[in-house]
Amino acid sequence: MWRRKLRTTLTILGIVIGIFAFTVMGSMAEKINLLISGAAGFYGSAINIQGKGGGSFGGAFTTDVVEKLRRYPGVADVQPSVITLLRTSTEGGGFSFGPPNLLAGVEISDSYLHRFNEQGLQIAQGENLAPGDTGVVVVGADIADEFDLSVGATFHIRGEEFRVKGILQRSLQFADKITTCPLEDARRIYTKDIPLLATKDIVTSAQVYAASGIDADELALHITDDLPEVRAVPPSELKRQFEAGAVIFNLIVFGVALIAVIVGGLSVINTMIMSVSERTREIGIKRAVGAKTKHIIAEYLGEASLIGLFGGLIGFGLGWITTLIINAQTRAGGTILFTMTRRLALGALLFSMGLGVIAGLYPAFRAARMDPVKALRTM
Repeated sequence: MWRRKLRTTLTILGIVIGIFAFTVMGSMAEKINLLISGAAGFYGSAINIQGKGGGSFGGAFTTDVVEKLRRYPGVADVQPSVITLLRTSTEGGGFSFGPPNLLAGVEISDSYLHRFNEQGLQIAQGENLAPGDTGVVVVGADIADEFDLSVGATFHIRGEEFRVKGILQRSLQFADKITTCPLEDARRIYTKDIPLLATKDIVTSAQVYAASGIDADELALHITDDLPEVRAVPPSELKRQFEAGAVIFNLIVFGVALIAVIVGGLSVINTMIMSVSERTREIGIKRAVGAKTKHIIAEYLGEASLIGLFGGLIGFGLGWITTLIINAQTRAGGTILFTMTRRLALGALLFSMGLGVIAGLYPAFRAARMDPVKALRTM
């Protein structure tokens, strides 16, 4: 394998490039999957109630509808909210990866705090919101990094001044990009841009939780039929939407990585075929002294797998270092682009070895099928 060091090195370089692309693109896909699973977990088994108006978050509806939902048969709990873009006075217009920074106004109650704990969210610094709070916020970890916030700091949000009461534990998910405040505070900010709504008690969405024994999907259909002001999105539909987004992104990411990996595989095939051609006489001698077909195959597959492993280790290492460097640069802006997982690391290394073995199959069997007499005649 090392008789032609330059050729072997170039072959390993092909694997390095392929696994480097696989690692970087794969860690980006892992980040997206975390964000999507986090968004799905954020809503959980809730029915998402949206107004029938336009806009990214649906249209607004009044608290009268919320009261109707609370009285609706089969409903155990309703959590109204006002969700809008954060758009703080200090926020730049640079590149943002993943979901945008959001401001979420929630109705602080024992029920909300119970749901907060159910979602696995934790306060890393300070305290959570409490009933009766006003003018305070709890910020996600990415928000705290982006705006250099600490507990007790003043946070200006669209002309309003808030005090940071708590900072969430980093989850690498949806909650990292959210600033949570009391419902009335968010409503005041939201209606600034829509004066016609300023005199109304509005919300932009609500999460409805079905009572025990009630099918949430069926309940959502009934709510949509009976309350013309809103559309109830069942949990199963939300899950399908999140999963569809993940599938499309993963296909794009791994399609790009696959092209690079195929190039690496072709370089292994070329190197191993050349190696067989150059070692024809050596193969004939081995066959003449008793080497069996399986021994020849094992030798060449072993060489191919080593090429794959060396290239995989180097490519994965370079890819990992690259993601760490980029994450370090973007973390200050409240964004983490890549997430490295054990399954990705193991998959990259196993894939590189498997690529070497698969690429070495044809050359190995070609060597094993050589006629020893003809091979010995080769100069």
